[in-house]
Amino acid sequence: MLLQGRDYFRVNTFLPICDKLLGELRRRKTSYDAVTANFAFLCKLDTMSEAEVRVNAIKLQKLYPIDLGDDLQEECVLLKQFLTANDNKMSLRQLYLFMKQNDLKEAFPYTEIALQRSCSVLKRIKNYLRSRISEERLNSLAILNIEADLTKSINYDSVIDEFVNQFVHRKKK
Repeated sequence: MLLQGRDYFRVNTFLPICDKLLGELRRRKTSYDAVTANFAFLCKLDTMSEAEVRVNAIKLQKLYPIDLGDDLQEECVLLKQFLTANDNKMSLRQLYLFMKQNDLKEAFPYTEIALQRSCSVLKRIKNYLRSRISEERLNSLAILNIEADLTKSINYDSVIDEFVNQFVHRKKK
């Protein structure tokens, strides 16, 4: 049977793309399910015994020895104690917001991912704008990207006001 136009496109292009997409989504779901299973105990810390928390923390630390230090057990036990104290029921999102609001950055594991991402961004910026922007400006943009937390906390209105005041003083001279 010879297919024409729309049917040919549907059979030879659309359906194979859909099949490939479905297969990839299933494969990725399996991977995400495995990762979720590794970290699932963190959602149940308040209902687990201290021994169970330690066992699960050891398993997680063995799966990610480079990223997670030997003190993970103690950190998980402390988090459990915090969550169970005073019936402090928090969702993961509430816990994240609490840690962020109280500047508990040290509680998050430090990795070099931010630096790697910044270097990657710098390479892209340099490739895209190489002929248009000076090296000094590119480096300044890279520093802004690396120091994103600080950049977000800047009050831009006061910076603009200060700039305007300096410009006005220069004009008067």
